[in-house]
Amino acid sequence: MEQKGSIKGKSLDVALTAAPSQVSQPAVWSKNRIAILEWLDKRDQTLAELYSTVIFLIFESDSIRARGRMAAHGVREIANNLPKFLGVASLGRAQYTQLADNVLNEWLSAGLPLDNGPLPVVVDGEGKITDKIPVPIPLLVSVGSLLDEHKMASGRAKQNAEAIFLTLNADVTSSREILEPAIKQWRKVCGWFVGKVHLNGEADHQVLDSEFYQQFDIFENLLLTMSLNFFEVVEGIDEILDQANA
Repeated sequence: MEQKGSIKGKSLDVALTAAPSQVSQPAVWSKNRIAILEWLDKRDQTLAELYSTVIFLIFESDSIRARGRMAAHGVREIANNLPKFLGVASLGRAQYTQLADNVLNEWLSAGLPLDNGPLPVVVDGEGKITDKIPVPIPLLVSVGSLLDEHKMASGRAKQNAEAIFLTLNADVTSSREILEPAIKQWRKVCGWFVGKVHLNGEADHQVLDSEFYQQFDIFENLLLTMSLNFFEVVEGIDEILDQANA
């Protein structure tokens, strides 16, 4: 059910499909969170929906199982889609599936086994079995492409993070050096939440530990800096870094 929510006198057309009670707890919706929600809603309603649902999962839904991982999913989706909704030319994700399929096809074409099967026996000119196997060039090329894509994936994440902050402060000259600490912190905190998305044997109460709340606080503060002007951003960066290093 979709409804309009009024939070402390500020109205937003946010679809509260998962948590209609989100508007009823002023203690949860602080002034800064309202500012983040409004800023995201101006970019795209789906970002605001994700953020409001993440808040609900973390702070208002003790009875929902696996809420920690679902909240981490929401954080990851906000981070992954921000470049698009900010008008940033986001670099695409690594095409691991297609590249791995290419390696597999060339591997099988070369007659090489899977599942640790026996390798082909190669005999040298003296009739002795060698420990070397000739590898077709197409297979080498496919493996090289996969490794190259893996190497570049980290570079894409860095460039996307830089593009977000630099685009938001495009009217300020020489801002890259000043914004670099925030860019690094954004990549670090987003990477932390990505690591909480998948099942790893931890129960949800182990996922939602004190570090989870600390990392989410850093994530929110960085979102808040994005909504501010340049000089407010610079003023807030030191506070974020102090918090991250505490």
